[in-house]
Amino acid sequence: MKLNRQVRLYPNKTMKNVLDSLCDYRRYCWNEAIACWNDQYEARLIGLSEQLLDKIRRKTEPLTSEEKELIKQYPIPSHYSVRDELVAQKEDWQTAFSSRVLQQAVKDVATAWELFFKNLNMAGKPTFKTRKAPKQGFKTDRARIYNGQLLLDKPRGYHGQWKTIRFKGLDIPDGKLTLCSITRVNGCYTATFTIDVEPRPVP
Repeated sequence: MKLNRQVRLYPNKTMKNVLDSLCDYRRYCWNEAIACWNDQYEARLIGLSEQLLDKIRRKTEPLTSEEKELIKQYPIPSHYSVRDELVAQKEDWQTAFSSRVLQQAVKDVATAWELFFKNLNMAGKPTFKTRKAPKQGFKTDRARIYNGQLLLDKPRGYHGQWKTIRFKGLDIPDGKLTLCSITRVNGCYTATFTIDVEPRPVP
């Protein structure tokens, strides 16, 4: 069973700069994922004829080998197609940031589109994020608790100092976190830890 618990973070100056840069990187990844999703969708509409698109929707006629090859060239935008394209296009400067931030941003974009198409997203379709928004944040699934403090995953391309981050509001043992979502609002940092716990049977 998974539980979410929120804590207040107290990063030192070094890690505050790291958190700020990761918030910026998450926003960049989100916007790149949105742009890539839109590009793949438009390319599919241009690359596939109306007759073939209708044939795909109806699923009543078998596809020829040529049609299957054409569909591979113009896939439906998805978590995997967008992720693979963004990973393939990564630039050298991105090695200084956790790859999990990119992965989680693409995953969230895919979830947002899924909710939109199912009419479950009250905010409408996913849109680009701005640095002027008061709330910024990022996610990683490689964080852990070390000596009672939060330790984020250090990317191989990062060469500066890397410290644990003190937090208040929860006492949990050391170990890996299923997911860590960090949010910055008005200069204050909070983290939501997703942890796995064993369900306790009710007497």
